[in-house]
Formats: sequence, structure tokens, C-alpha cells
Amino acid sequence: MILKRSVAAVLVLLAFSPVCRGASVADLERQVRASEQARISMQHQLEQMGSELNAVYGKLEEAGNSIRELQRNQQDLYRQIDELKSRLASATAAPPPAQPEPAKNSGSKPAPSAGNGKEAYQDAVNLIMVDKNYPAASKAFKDFLAKYPDSPFKSNAHFWLGESCMKQKNSTEAKQNFLLVVKDTGSNKRAEALYKLGVIEATGGDPDKAKKFFSLVLREYPGTATARLAQNEMDRLK
Repeated sequence: MILKRSVAAVLVLLAFSPVCRGASVADLERQVRASEQARISMQHQLEQMGSELNAVYGKLEEAGNSIRELQRNQQDLYRQIDELKSRLASATAAPPPAQPEPAKNSGSKPAPSAGNGKEAYQDAVNLIMVDKNYPAASKAFKDFLAKYPDSPFKSNAHFWLGESCMKQKNSTEAKQNFLLVVKDTGSNKRAEALYKLGVIEATGGDPDKAKKFFSLVLREYPGTATARLAQNEMDRLK
């Protein structure tokens, strides 16, 4: 009804126009209807474009989620590579001379033992890397550190203890162990411990402290896999 009224009004106006006096009413009506159809067609095209844009935005969001998931997987891969390097380095070292087994302590804390505790250390690593049993891994590393306080694997044990604490959302104990690793300037886990401290601070809502740890990784360990992870986190915090 509204369309018919509009058409009639346009026809009346056009009828009095000097340009259109020679045209028939049928011609004018066809022109008006053609114009209305063009408007409707354009409106449909705009609606379709809006739907397509919404679909594009949805795909972009999915792509962003996929990228973040890939970054998390990349971090796990880098950790596994570093651990494999550590195992290879340990395998090439000459084993220490056999030591007599000390008498068992009646207390709950294991008595310090001679030797480097390589087997005990590897068993604890398997608990976190293979079994993903973080509570058991935490206990195993604590027992190892108490039993082998002078082991060459001491810094690595503190690192993995910090990692298992992180997995259990115990950031305080995780920080304590990572800081002990950082103090050992010769540790092959020092760069990653600095990175982990940055992650803890960023997660805890202190981006300034996080950036300091990431900056240390970039300055002291440039070109490493851990430095690339630190750079990614620095970019994210900007």
C-alpha cells in the first residue's frame, strides 16, 4: 500500500515536470518500479556483505586462538628439547666410583648420600616429563635435593621442582626454586628459569617485573629458543 502511494505521488510530480510531460504514465511507472527494485537489490547486497564480514571476523578470532595454542605447544617443545640436551650431556659424563650405601635414617628427611644421584634424578624427571604426575614429581625432587645436596644435577632439580610447582599453581614455591637456579650462573637451565620467573610475574599481574626477567633472557642468552619465547612475551606485554 505504501509503495503504491509512493508511486502515485511520484507519478503526479513527474506529470507536471517539463521533462516528463511527453512520457506516458506507464513509462513513468516502470521507471519508478525499476528504481525501487534497484534500491531493494542494493539493500540485499549490503545485508549480504554484512553477513560475510561477520564470518570473516569469526575466522580471524579462530585463527588467533589457534596461534596462541601453537605458541603453548612450542613452549612445551622447547622445554623437551632442552631436557633432551641435558640428558645427552649427562650420558656422556663418566660415572663416579661406586659408593657404599649409607645407613637409613629413621627420620622422615632422607640422609645425604655420596654420589651424584643420577638415577634418582632421572626417575624424578620421568615423573614430570613422561607421567605428568606433578605432586609425585615435587616429592621426588625434594627427596633428591635432600639426599644429594652436592649433586651436579642440583640446579636442574630445582628447575624441575619449580616447574612442577607451577603446574600445581604454587607460584611462591616455584619462584623460590627458579631463583635458586638463576643464582647458579653455570646452570644450563638458568635462561629458562629467568623466562619462567617472567611468566610467573606476568600471570600474577606485574608486567614491569616480568619485562625485567624477559629482558635478562634477551640480553644474556640472545639467539636461543628461550630468547625467542621471551621476545614473544615482551611483544604481548606491550
